[in-house]
Amino acid sequence: MVGAAADALYTCGERRRRAVAIERSARQGLPGSDPSASVTYRSVVRASASLIAGISGVLGSYLATGATDTFVAIPATELLVVYSPAVVVNTVIGTFGSLGETLLVLTAGAMVAGLLAVVSYASLVAGARTEAPYAGAALGTVLSGLLALVLVGSFLSALGVAVGVLLVLLAAPTRAEPASVDGPRRHVLRIGAAVVGVGAIGTVLGRLGSESEPPAALDLPTETELAVESQLEEARERSFDLPDAPGLVSEIGEFYTVDINSATPTFDAEDWALFVEGAVEETVAVDYEGLLERDAEVVTATLRCIGESVDGNLLDTAVWTGVPVSDLLSAAAPRGEYATIHAMDGYDEVVPIEGYLERGLLVYAMNGETLPREHGFPVRLLMPGTWGKVNVKWIDRIEITEEEGEGYWGSRGWNGTAPMRIVAKLWSAEQTGVTMRVGGHAYAGDRGIGEVEVSIDGGESWEEAELSEALSDGATWRQWRYAFEGEPGEYEVVVRATDGEGTVQEGEEGDARPDGATGWMSRTLTVE
Repeated sequence: MVGAAADALYTCGERRRRAVAIERSARQGLPGSDPSASVTYRSVVRASASLIAGISGVLGSYLATGATDTFVAIPATELLVVYSPAVVVNTVIGTFGSLGETLLVLTAGAMVAGLLAVVSYASLVAGARTEAPYAGAALGTVLSGLLALVLVGSFLSALGVAVGVLLVLLAAPTRAEPASVDGPRRHVLRIGAAVVGVGAIGTVLGRLGSESEPPAALDLPTETELAVESQLEEARERSFDLPDAPGLVSEIGEFYTVDINSATPTFDAEDWALFVEGAVEETVAVDYEGLLERDAEVVTATLRCIGESVDGNLLDTAVWTGVPVSDLLSAAAPRGEYATIHAMDGYDEVVPIEGYLERGLLVYAMNGETLPREHGFPVRLLMPGTWGKVNVKWIDRIEITEEEGEGYWGSRGWNGTAPMRIVAKLWSAEQTGVTMRVGGHAYAGDRGIGEVEVSIDGGESWEEAELSEALSDGATWRQWRYAFEGEPGEYEVVVRATDGEGTVQEGEEGDARPDGATGWMSRTLTVE
């Protein structure tokens, strides 16, 4: 009787202890003896690990490839740009400027991370149905790596993704792992260590897959080299020394770059060829070596981005070397009035042949050096005096048409063949004693600059500024400078230009879209 009572008390006590343990486990969010709690815990950790694995995969690709066109987020970025409505693209450009590109890359990276997270979670669930402890991690790694390989076609980038996903998924719970009170702490530590491992391994991969080498130096003919040096020397002699402003020719590393790519495309000269086709009597083709063998021209010309604001800095000048497009047009004998210029990165623009393409240059050198990749290597188009958007980089096809098309930015509401807007830049300001010296550049396409005026009272009165001597090639900017003495205080300095035809720069502010910004640039300067 006593023994039976003792057994009953023991049983009741054991049940109570188990109930308390289960209740404590539930409160702490830990897997206890309740099977449903263990299943819920594993699902939550798998989902969390999958999300971190997706982020880690994108990070692994970036560490392995850097900001190149093989980074796994780049294809998604290009899809966003190509398929987003025009109003979205224009809003991003107008609101965020160059920062908009970074935002697009981050958005695309998040999309790819989400896709990798879905693949990882599905793999972990599938793996949990097997007896193999890490089947899910292995499946997720393989599928993520294959997905990256399809997206960018780069084994190194795919390897970075696979490593990033694998190290995190190995830290996720498996069916073969017994649930325990120490489970959460163990998995958090393992995932943290995995992320650190991604950084270390990705850095090693990045060293193995360093950025592509710059294009090989060109051996220009002596006559061409002399022509380049002559124009560079002319620019040096006629340049003003303005603090915080370039001379009459910009350094290559400081020359602005704008294109539709989030990373600079890499193309090889030996794979390049240009075709003039479409509505022509005869299709004409030339490869890179054949282009270099043709007679070259050297011109100094300014490029300006149509999306630039009046106070922006997307305006630069260089000495360009290339072959006249007219040589190829003559051989092709066009039957149409327009040309769609195609690029190797998928970009295209439409220009009239007369007044535009016929004066173009197929450029392969910049300031006497091989055209850099970011400026269109192997070959870009240059049409002096036109907006930058129609001076297509990485050109590989000229399609002659009888009707006018829109082109990439034309379909988004931008008019690249509009006349060049007059602009005067106020880039330089330096005080010496009681004298304030200001300066900058002015540009009006091939119409040239005839005068620059400065106001120090917000536009109430104007004084003529000193202009640098114009360069021999007309489609270039000119520098200006002006000095004034004043009592200590603030001065609203405004600058405006007049083109070579006598037209004064428009003072009313207008947006860049569709055919270039208007308005005068001003700065509030303090004389001390």
